[in-house]
Formats: sequence, structure tokens, C-alpha cells
Amino acid sequence: MFRAKMYRQNRSKKKNLKERIGFTLAEVLLVIAVIGIIASYTIPELIQNVQEQQYKIAYKKAFGDLSNVLNSCLSEDSLFSREGGNNDNVNNGINFNVLKSKFSVIKECNNNDNYQCWDATGEKYNEVLPNTAALAFIDKSGRAWSMLESRYSEIIVDTNGFKNPNIYGKDRFPFWVTTINGDNHDFPGVPVKITPYIDYVGAYIVRCPSGNCYYKSWLTNSK
Repeated sequence: MFRAKMYRQNRSKKKNLKERIGFTLAEVLLVIAVIGIIASYTIPELIQNVQEQQYKIAYKKAFGDLSNVLNSCLSEDSLFSREGGNNDNVNNGINFNVLKSKFSVIKECNNNDNYQCWDATGEKYNEVLPNTAALAFIDKSGRAWSMLESRYSEIIVDTNGFKNPNIYGKDRFPFWVTTINGDNHDFPGVPVKITPYIDYVGAYIVRCPSGNCYYKSWLTNSK
């Protein structure tokens, strides 16, 4: 009799415990809904942050590689002095080819075929694309490098070539190839360094059409 009573009490306790720790279908669905709402806000931001880090790493590597190539050319005294202003056409092109020779190139565009190296469907710089005669090449990592125009000492890079998004400040970036005399194409002399542009937080049709171009901050880790 005593054992039967204890057995019934234990079964009753277990039943009550199960009832206390169990969840109804409505409760489970409510929890899932809450998790879904939280995820809808946090996951896109997380993906955006990861993408931004990838863009930043690729940009810093492109800047570092181009700077190292320029320093190598300087040590060999293989770069030509430019006249400055709009009279740079010949030597800017020569210097671009000298820099190119230091990369592992898989495709060259130097015969009015710039569009075969630079995606013409992507975002424009200064409301224009590189003209068809602008020298360009693609390196073994898939980066596209191009002059903007032959008379300017600007080099633009798309860090993933023809892949999207093809937007300045994300996978497209401009550089000045500058002389000791100044920071743009108006100054004569032999190129001595690669200079990034300043930041453009707001949209600036000339150098950052979509806005949020941290050309300088991304290199100094201040953004």
C-alpha cells in the first residue's frame, strides 16, 4: 500500500514538472518571430560590415602594391620626368607602362580597347569613363588598373575587375602619381609617391558619385 502511494506521488510530481517546463506551440512561434525580427535588423548590418572590411583590405593592398612598384622603379631610375599641366601625354603613358611591367599581367589594353580591361558599365569618375585610348591592364589577382586620360597622372583601380559593385569608394579607387613638387598632375617632375585622395562623405560627382569614399581614412585606419 505504501509503495503504491509513493509511486502515485512520484508520477504526479513528474507530470507536474513536465507541465511546468513544456512550451505551447504559440509560445514557440512567438519566440521564433522575435528571433526573426532581431535577425532582420542585425544580419544585413553584419553583412554590410563584412563587405566593407573586404573592400578596405583590397584597397589597402592595391595602394601598398602600387606604392611598392613605384619605389622599385625609383630605385632603378626607370621613371620619366613629366612637364606638368596638359603636356604630360607621352611621359605619363611611358611611366604607366613602366609601373605595369612590375605587375604579373594577364591582359593588356593599349590599342583603343580600354573597355576590355575596364568595365564601362560601372560607375563613372568625374562623369566620364577612361577614354578608349587610355592604357589599362588586368593583373593576376583580377584587379583592373587604368589611366583616366593620357594627359593626367591619375591611376584608377578596380580591386575585383569586372565583378560588382564597380562603385568608387567600394571596389574602385583613384590615386595621384605625384612628384616632389606637388600633389597633382599640374606639377612637373619625376613621380616619387602614390597619393590617395581625401575623404568624401557626401556624394561628389567628380570623385565620389555615390558618397562615403574614405580614400584617406581607410589607409590610416581612422575609419
